[in-house]
Amino acid sequence: MWPSRDVTSLIYDWANVALIASLAIGVVATVLVVWTAKRNDAYLRKDLASANERTANVERETEGVRRDNLKLQADVERERAERLPLAAKVDPRRLLDPGRSQLVRALEGHKRSVRVVTASDMEAEIFARDFVTALKHAGCSVDVQSFAPGPPLSYGFAYFDPAGENGTFAKAMVGIFGPAGLLPSEPFAGQSSKTLPTIVVYLKPVGSVVNIEPLKTERQ
Repeated sequence: MWPSRDVTSLIYDWANVALIASLAIGVVATVLVVWTAKRNDAYLRKDLASANERTANVERETEGVRRDNLKLQADVERERAERLPLAAKVDPRRLLDPGRSQLVRALEGHKRSVRVVTASDMEAEIFARDFVTALKHAGCSVDVQSFAPGPPLSYGFAYFDPAGENGTFAKAMVGIFGPAGLLPSEPFAGQSSKTLPTIVVYLKPVGSVVNIEPLKTERQ
């Protein structure tokens, strides 16, 4: 049985309304899709800009840290360079191997007394004790004396042999430490009743003076 004219007219009207509504909803949905897509694109660009800014900030911070590290390294190197001359002045001289063992072997059997005269200075006395120890190991008896340095001040160390440059002691010292420190006459003559082979330890040289080439007494 078919519906009446009134019912079909009503269904037709509601169908048109639904079609118009669906078209309107489609238009609104399309507008919303376009609008939200634009907004999302704007947000994406904003997020990318923020990410780029954060990356730039990290790069600037990294560069700052790198510059700080370079400055710190330069400061450390400068401090080290400034500390080396001070350490060279403060660290005591020591008679170490091979010089120490060479001295012991050269003077073994040299049954004589040797005088070690040291400046009244802590560093010089430490260095002089090394000579005393080596001489005793070689079988020598050692007479230790001290003197008040300067003025004028003398630096380095020197040695004297009453038998002259051909004496056993002189040859041993020159063979190990070189001829620059060999003294032609007895140091502190008249201050002792006996003339003995002598090692004189003066103050530690300042600067580039070392105990081989410039062993001769330097004065300021």
